[in-house]
Amino acid sequence: METIEITAPNQEEALAKAAEALGVSADQVKITVLEQTKGLFGKPSRIRVKAEAVVPKPAKGKKAKAVEPEPVAVEATPAPEAAAEPEVEAKPAKRNPWPPFTTSTLQQEASRKLGLAPARTMQLAQRLYEGVNLGGETVGLITYMRTDGVDMAPEAVAAAR
Repeated sequence: METIEITAPNQEEALAKAAEALGVSADQVKITVLEQTKGLFGKPSRIRVKAEAVVPKPAKGKKAKAVEPEPVAVEATPAPEAAAEPEVEAKPAKRNPWPPFTTSTLQQEASRKLGLAPARTMQLAQRLYEGVNLGGETVGLITYMRTDGVDMAPEAVAAAR
């Protein structure tokens, strides 16, 4: 009887790997845990097992018979004509952008998503407002960031659309 050692993330994967390596089904494998390491929060992270193939023994005085599966008849049924291809209709999707940031929401999101301090967030916003050099021209990339007004002129909304 062949015995092997397997390392896997959990017992189920160790059993599957052992069965594959031994060339038997999973119900014909006996595993013994040799070592189990714990990860975060006490959950097992790696497991090392000893695995061996267990073949059922025949009753005393009887020889084991090789059992072959019976062939199963499978009929091919043609696909119905109505389910050939579903109709797909293209519709324009309406997307609504997020509202502009106020000073406080800008600082909160920069802290939450990027880990920036409020002072550093405002320094970066000031640099974007003052402009950056793009192709030899200084261009301001954001509007004045220290206002808390989020209303937009209807003309600006129409021009953006």
